[in-house]
Amino acid sequence: MGGSCSVQKILPLKRSSVPLGERVKYFQHTPFFLLMPDTKLNELASCFPKALKVGPGQPVKVDNDDIFVVATGELKLSTSIPNECTKLESSGYLCRKRPGDIVTKMSTQNDVNRKSSLGSSQKLKAMMAEELSIVACSPTILLGVNQEKLQAFLQRNPLLSSPIKAITDTMIFDNLSKIPFLRDVKESQMSVLAAMCRYEAIDGDKTVFEEGSFGSKLYIILVGEVSVHAGSDPSTPTGKSRKARALRRSLELQSDPHDESNEATCVAKLGRGDYFGETSLLVNIPRTMTAKTKQRSLFLTVDKVDFENFLKVCSIKETIDRMMKNRMIQMLSSLGIPFFVGLPTGKLSSISNSVEIHEVDKGSVIFREGDVGDCFYIIFYGEVSIETTNLTHDNARSQRSDITDGVVNDTAEEIAAYGPSVIDLGRYGPGKYFGEMALISESPRSATVIAREKTVLLSIEKQSFRDLFFSDESVLAEFLLRLLQERAELKHLLAHSKGAAVFRGYLKETLADENLEFWEKCNWFHDSKFESVQELREAALKVFQVYCDEKAEKQVNISHDLRVSLKDRLDNTNLSVDMFVEAQLEIYKVMERDNYARFKGSPAFKSFFEQLGIVIR
Repeated sequence: MGGSCSVQKILPLKRSSVPLGERVKYFQHTPFFLLMPDTKLNELASCFPKALKVGPGQPVKVDNDDIFVVATGELKLSTSIPNECTKLESSGYLCRKRPGDIVTKMSTQNDVNRKSSLGSSQKLKAMMAEELSIVACSPTILLGVNQEKLQAFLQRNPLLSSPIKAITDTMIFDNLSKIPFLRDVKESQMSVLAAMCRYEAIDGDKTVFEEGSFGSKLYIILVGEVSVHAGSDPSTPTGKSRKARALRRSLELQSDPHDESNEATCVAKLGRGDYFGETSLLVNIPRTMTAKTKQRSLFLTVDKVDFENFLKVCSIKETIDRMMKNRMIQMLSSLGIPFFVGLPTGKLSSISNSVEIHEVDKGSVIFREGDVGDCFYIIFYGEVSIETTNLTHDNARSQRSDITDGVVNDTAEEIAAYGPSVIDLGRYGPGKYFGEMALISESPRSATVIAREKTVLLSIEKQSFRDLFFSDESVLAEFLLRLLQERAELKHLLAHSKGAAVFRGYLKETLADENLEFWEKCNWFHDSKFESVQELREAALKVFQVYCDEKAEKQVNISHDLRVSLKDRLDNTNLSVDMFVEAQLEIYKVMERDNYARFKGSPAFKSFFEQLGIVIR
């Protein structure tokens, strides 16, 4: 598809007569055939008395009122692509029209007026010519409409008016405009895409496509009704499996269904104007659901190969990618994936602009143990395995926690049984994430991750993550707590207002709150703007007397040498706002080693994370 046509000397188009019986046979290969009984099809065929014979290489002119049915042969549709350097235009292949396809004029008078007002330089900057070229690739016969006869036929058969107009009118344009990633496409460019569309008619109670098959088309329902079915595994009724199925379905079904069926596997019923399967145009993965017609149905379809050709002459790839990423991010957020929950809407939009989509083939290594970590990954579709070299149980558990979302189930005996070389740390599917430590540390990758089936991943680079989050400490703190969960460090908890409050309450209950008070007082002292040396000394003396003096009311456990050093600085007026930094760091380590370690095993710790929507086992 897309090969060159043999071009002969262009000759005038020949008009000829095609017997009605032959015209009816041609019409049996069109979508009209499904819409009406044979008697009506004969009537409709009589409305197309014109017959054009087109030789190879000859152009076909289609005016506004023209409707042609390709009876035999093949037409090639192309557009011209301006070149900024040479000021010349080259041909941009779009698609082919074959027997049974309908060809109409899709541009409007507004397009014509707008084009005539553009200067040549503006046309070149548009990077796409707005004229459609139609040329015969082989000897071709086109059946043309007589509008008076067609209108009389529609008046006699009002019930057929709507579906026939859906085929012959510029309703194609309107239907394409409803698809989110096409809303920003210019009218002239949309007209080109509309001319590439095909009609497909499918009888009732037939399968449009099967779950697991590879998709190649977007479907828009013009007439009829479709039910969408998703396979379910009753042996895995957990929240995780439901989450994975929801992500899979979102790849196939983007439009809102009119009705939710009570059938066990029917997830939606779609009708006129609804669309489905557009993900097949964007990513190469198997269908995630099965679509079946409920009655005789007529579809407008866009083929994957044709759409890829359209993208070559219409610069909307970035728009499509952005909308695809945004939809995926919104879906992950709505399902409670910890990475996204709680983030402001503005941050979600920023993330969708920063992530990349990766299609990974089965068996591909995403990264290897020991690699430099520069990206964090979220699984949207598919499955990966996590492997590491043979380690002790404690190290294996640490490695596993470093790359997953904190769920560790294996016992030491199970890990030891994996063998002397490679330890399988588990498999993870949609909604899981890995490689998160690359965002906040310089440590090398702690395991190897391999795609076990065709997999779609979202990734965010370390620098993009820092640009998004490091400017907002509160958002960063909550993000890290959700991401790291039980692996979160004390500094992450203290940077979160509610987390710090819960930790403070725990310390008061255990009569150990003086350490946190001192740590917070040191922050206050360091950040204060003192008006005079005397004010600085009074504040420093108060901190020392309350927390550091040997007779202090709330004495903290700093070293003797550091205690003496602070007293000497006060006595000699050797003061500065950073004089308590070393003592603060020493107490932080004490809290981290003792207080925080015990806090992580307390009900208060689990309760805090439950408030964030995360269950700590």
